[in-house]
Amino acid sequence: MKKCPSKIIIILTLMLLLTTIFLTIYTYKKTNLNRISKTLKILNWEDYTGTPELLKKFEKTYNLTIEIETYKDENEILKLNISNYDLILMSDTLLNKFIKSEKLEKLNPKIIKNLNKLSSECQLKTPNSQYFAPYILGTTGIIVNENYISDHQESWDILWDSRYSNKVIMLNNIEELVMATSLNTNSKLFPETQVEFNNIKNYLKFQQKSIVGYSENLSYIRNLFENKTIWAAHAYIDVYQKIKDIDGLIFYIPKEGGIIWLDGFVIPKNAKNKYTSELFLNFLLETQNNLELAKHYKVITCNKEVKNLLPKEILTDTTIFLKNNSKKRLFNQGDEILNQKFEPQLIKLWNELKK
Repeated sequence: MKKCPSKIIIILTLMLLLTTIFLTIYTYKKTNLNRISKTLKILNWEDYTGTPELLKKFEKTYNLTIEIETYKDENEILKLNISNYDLILMSDTLLNKFIKSEKLEKLNPKIIKNLNKLSSECQLKTPNSQYFAPYILGTTGIIVNENYISDHQESWDILWDSRYSNKVIMLNNIEELVMATSLNTNSKLFPETQVEFNNIKNYLKFQQKSIVGYSENLSYIRNLFENKTIWAAHAYIDVYQKIKDIDGLIFYIPKEGGIIWLDGFVIPKNAKNKYTSELFLNFLLETQNNLELAKHYKVITCNKEVKNLLPKEILTDTTIFLKNNSKKRLFNQGDEILNQKFEPQLIKLWNELKK
């Protein structure tokens, strides 16, 4: 009987401890729930934020609404007040410009825990990785309808060939235009001298007179190919994947060299809903969700666990998982930056081309 009080004390102590743990967890969850915003505003390219099902799943999970605003050319972002958005998708090339201007928030890996699942090819090898959540990896090359162009020889030069005047469309991105022209004329990603830049400018201004225009709009490009208005397009691999059902289309990495790009999300400085943004990034990088993105876009996504779960039709697609001879021809867009002295000239050139 003398031992009973001791047992009671132990039981009461355990109950108190469990109550404390429960209250701590409850308070923590309640505090974090209160941090979740009612809306999440995302700036992105068209049809590039994920499947409708994934977006609805996130909205339902966190009882919020996702608002998406789109742009046609990512350089439009430079003119915007980015603090009006919670998340922005951009290329690793544009990322450099925002890092220098100190307009981005560092990501919190304690919330975006799935960042530790990034594949090696999606990891930036610079301090910029603290601000960038990689999303999709892909290539820029050329789509050709071989029913009309059978002797393309897998070259960039097809885009300047007079035989296909008014049968070609180019990307609506001045950096991509410069890189394609530089690879075609100089066998390197960016011009290094004024003479090289002038040469590229002349090539693009000459080409302007004989192309349909500049666009990366999926439905527009599909329509042009279906109507036989164009026979070739300077394009991203994900566009090809969405229109490859059109008879005669193929995609290739030019023999002079192609471009590999990495797109990812950033959080603007002083964004109103940083915590919710990080929850969304973690959600996108979760293995099953990332798998859904890979199936939807038919490109390489950045969770390293996804590749082993992909269906055979994607794994064996050599426009997605390139063979070694094509891989060797790729230049990494994020590894090189156009010399800043050319920036004013680049803006002027782009304005002239779009007239």
